[in-house]
Amino acid sequence: MALIHLFNPENDLALAYGGRSYTPPPLAQRLHDDGAALPIWYGNSGDGFVWRNPDVRWLDEVSELYGLNVKPDVTDGLAAPWGWSSDARRQMEAYGVSAVLSENHIDILRQLSHRRITKSVMAKLHEILPIEMPEIPYEAFSVDEVAAYVESHPGCYIKSPWSSSGRGVICSAMLSGAELRRRIEGTIRRQGSVMCEAGLDKVTDFAMLFYSDGVGVKHVGLSCFFNERGAAYAGNIIAPQSELVRIIGVEEERISQIAKALEEVISSLVCPAYKGYFGVDMMLYNGINGVAIAPCVEVNLRMTMGVVAMKWGERFLADGSRGVMRVSYGSEYRKTDVVMERGKLVAGLQNLVPESLGGFAITIEAERV
Repeated sequence: MALIHLFNPENDLALAYGGRSYTPPPLAQRLHDDGAALPIWYGNSGDGFVWRNPDVRWLDEVSELYGLNVKPDVTDGLAAPWGWSSDARRQMEAYGVSAVLSENHIDILRQLSHRRITKSVMAKLHEILPIEMPEIPYEAFSVDEVAAYVESHPGCYIKSPWSSSGRGVICSAMLSGAELRRRIEGTIRRQGSVMCEAGLDKVTDFAMLFYSDGVGVKHVGLSCFFNERGAAYAGNIIAPQSELVRIIGVEEERISQIAKALEEVISSLVCPAYKGYFGVDMMLYNGINGVAIAPCVEVNLRMTMGVVAMKWGERFLADGSRGVMRVSYGSEYRKTDVVMERGKLVAGLQNLVPESLGGFAITIEAERV
């Protein structure tokens, strides 16, 4: 059955809110609106997607250029938002999509999206993987618990249970004791707890991408991403998987070992409740015996930009070319001539969403290598 996609990148914030009618901050709403067309690139032929004010001319142009068949249509299909929350359910119903998850099902997914899932995953990985890795995260329910953890783990990170794009993450070394206490008190009051993690000497960030069919979890690829403006996501490198392995700097055998372990561990935690793509953020760091892998820094139980980049590369990037996908705000909308080869991008810059003056741009810039 066809899927009806909704680009709702504010969903992590809606999960933190917990209610049915969430009003995102202006910047999050702007990304939602400006990026509404993004599902045309990761949806399957015949799928529909929600787009309040479609730019039909732009859509026709890119559809002809790349042979796309995903339309702004919400008739007869299963709801497939970027992420599930009560607010996502409300939005889908408002657009006339009836095949949505129940509130009970969404509440289960909300609990699985809590950052404590990282604690569960890491505890199991410590049992089955014979490699150096960070200690298991700690969930604190009071300011005093956090204070004790900070004292024993200088430079540690305090994380909100639900937050978005690197927000809700505090480095204890960057704030005064009073400010740290104030912020932690507010988070615990609103969300019930915080997650505490030891600081690591980071070398690079990357992610593994997975798909759950509700029965089991399968590793589908890697994501090599980069951040700007602190911890905010900025973009992805688009290249064959073998090239991403080289860029990240991890042996394929180690990737396979960790991926297999995560398939087993996360299947036991999220199936049968979750179906769809998701990502597990990871990190290379300087450990006791050299460069080590933190195999589960974050579980993003939703669609991710890493999956978009992977699918785009597989479908639309010509062999022998490499690309960079970027998400930027407030910059001038860029247009360049593109070089195509049998419906695939060889070189040039392709805008993945229509022009939005002063808003967000999502682009792929490719070159022949």
